[in-house]
Amino acid sequence: MARALAQPQAGSVAVLPHLPWLAAIVSLAAAGIHFAVAPAHFEEYWLLGWFFIATAWLQATWAIALVGFGTRTSLLIAGICLNLLVVLVWVWTRTVGVPVGPEAGSAEALGWVDGITAGLEIGVIALAAGLLAVQPAVARDRWSGLWLAVGGLVLAVLVGAVLASSGGDEHAHDETPGGAHDEAGHA
Repeated sequence: MARALAQPQAGSVAVLPHLPWLAAIVSLAAAGIHFAVAPAHFEEYWLLGWFFIATAWLQATWAIALVGFGTRTSLLIAGICLNLLVVLVWVWTRTVGVPVGPEAGSAEALGWVDGITAGLEIGVIALAAGLLAVQPAVARDRWSGLWLAVGGLVLAVLVGAVLASSGGDEHAHDETPGGAHDEAGHA
């Protein structure tokens, strides 16, 4: 079956060779959002800000490595583990609470920005797992998907610019006693 995926029928579009590029684009989009929201998290607590910066750099580096080095098993597993860890931290902070900082133990509200970001990370997990499943069938032609890489970079920059232009206004805490959260978006 994997061989049939690698050899498309006449007139069909070969999608499989572009899956690594798609995974890289999705990872870059998640990284762009993490870069964009990091300043607001630095204002909350320095360690939270550094978590977002480190996460963004790891996601961006993984995307570049995937395109540059191909779909090596260890690289795909690293991408799955990284994004799974980030999604688990996100779920933890929405259900149990933030583990560190001045608001430790307070659960964060679910926002559209963090929901989109978690969706992107789940997308990376799914794409990397799919690539692991059909790894021998993935073509190694890195130049055929150049337009996807450029499009992904543009998407990541636009997402980051849009989020940065909000100036962190979407990340506001209710100042009532007890520190209840009132957030529209928190990645």
